[in-house]
Amino acid sequence: MGRLLWKELHEVKWYLIGLVLGPWLLTLWPSSTLGYSTKSGRTGWDVPILLLILTFWAATRMPGEMRLNRLTVRSLPIGAWRIWAVKFLPGFIMVILLPLWIHLVAEMRVHPTYSQWDTPAKHITESFVGAASLYTVTFAASLLASSMTAVLAGWFVVFGCVEVIRGYTGYAIEESYVRVMLALIGLFVMLGIWTKARSGGIRRKVAVAAISAALAPLVGLAALLSYWAIVGGGPRGIEYGLAVLRDRPRSNRWQPYQVSGWLSTYPHYIVSPDGKSIAYRIRISIIHLRVWDSRADKMVMERKDAAPAAWLPDGNLLFVTCGSKKETMDLLEWDRVSGGVSKLASFPRSADQSYSPAMQRVVPSGDGNKVALFVSPRRGSGVDLWVLDRKSHALKLLRPGLSADWWNGVEAAWDGDRLVFRRGATYWSIRWDGSNLRRTFKPHTEANGD
Repeated sequence: MGRLLWKELHEVKWYLIGLVLGPWLLTLWPSSTLGYSTKSGRTGWDVPILLLILTFWAATRMPGEMRLNRLTVRSLPIGAWRIWAVKFLPGFIMVILLPLWIHLVAEMRVHPTYSQWDTPAKHITESFVGAASLYTVTFAASLLASSMTAVLAGWFVVFGCVEVIRGYTGYAIEESYVRVMLALIGLFVMLGIWTKARSGGIRRKVAVAAISAALAPLVGLAALLSYWAIVGGGPRGIEYGLAVLRDRPRSNRWQPYQVSGWLSTYPHYIVSPDGKSIAYRIRISIIHLRVWDSRADKMVMERKDAAPAAWLPDGNLLFVTCGSKKETMDLLEWDRVSGGVSKLASFPRSADQSYSPAMQRVVPSGDGNKVALFVSPRRGSGVDLWVLDRKSHALKLLRPGLSADWWNGVEAAWDGDRLVFRRGATYWSIRWDGSNLRRTFKPHTEANGD
């Protein structure tokens, strides 16, 4: 065993030297941050260079040993699994150590800083998953083809097919999940060929590889379900994990982020006028609206892609939600007694409002008959003020383009039949029918005596 390891070390010594010294040498480049940015986390061109060295390591271990027309280690009286362990495990140990080594060098040479969500452990995990996937897929491909073909296959599968697979599923699966699955498939293919077809022809090897690749996702799914069960405490954890996958939007790549941006501007929770119900939003891969009845101690309503807007005096709830094609925002009313939902209004979203809701603010009057809506216009800037007649569902545009100040938001409240609102630093007042618009005061000018 020792002699086999010494032979292996002699063959891979330049790869090992490159992976050990590579991070130090790459940090000598003025433009290199060794894959780390001081603000935005792991990025750059230098880590892929190290992974390419690792790929050539994986691709050159087995092609020669799989040939039947030459004298190889397999011709010696050595166990087949000992040969596989000597060929595969040293490189996989390097896969485990390389992300830690890269991070250590980065801390000493680059001194990257991290935000609350951008932690060192995150980058180590991401690098390990990518390296493990690349190494196992390339190693498996080297059992079927030449070294260069294996390098190209491993690189294409891990860095090309990942985006294809995620795009086909509507980006409902995390990138790390796809790479873990590819690593598992590579491992199964490798073990299947080495066990059943290492002495066979290419047809037998391809057939065994196909069967092994088909079994890997089943084992991966079983492992994922077991993980959810352990973390979530049994069947409830599995149910939660499946709900997360099922609820992920499956169309445009950026829609989950856009929708979250629209709905996150609304309150986290609002309490009903009688204090007996709470409407709140919670994120389970996407934002959900829930209404909790404290008297019955149970959830009485749930809606995906929705957020609470305001309670009405009669106990009904106004909430906003995204249209079926995510191109509009709808204002709906939930009837507390019957549990029914009716649509009151709908507004389109303009193309440049990636993270801004069509309805910025929903303010019902004291009697609940009128609802003031501050709406982002489809074209132009500022905010449009609409009033909705709740009984007839009639909409009236009171004032278009009130102000273009997006940073201070909209604050508004009803004073009888007049709506008082703030846009920017100025307070205004207007009647419900759109007449008698007047500026009430401007706080900073009042303080200066203007």
